[in-house]
Amino acid sequence: MVISGRLGLRKKLAILKKIKEKNLLVLNIKDINTNISDIELQLKKRKEKKLEKNKKKQTSKKESLQKSNEINKKEETPEEKEKREKEEKRKVLESKQ
Repeated sequence: MVISGRLGLRKKLAILKKIKEKNLLVLNIKDINTNISDIELQLKKRKEKKLEKNKKKQTSKKESLQKSNEINKKEETPEEKEKREKEEKRKVLESKQ
């Protein structure tokens, strides 16, 4: 039996496990057991890398939200507050007329 090189890792892993159960011979793979363990290791590393990337993405998102909140919570001086309140009053009075 020969397994195609274009086959993906997950499919290859499933096929190799079935072949191992039935004790068949694969011509293009020397040792089925080591090949199965290598493929499982590769898939596990890929999954860990993906999880790490997602965690990093979430932490960077949280940091950016915190920074934006800090910028928005900028303290107003009493003069600025008074000026903003006057502007709001003027807008309300103008809209009523």
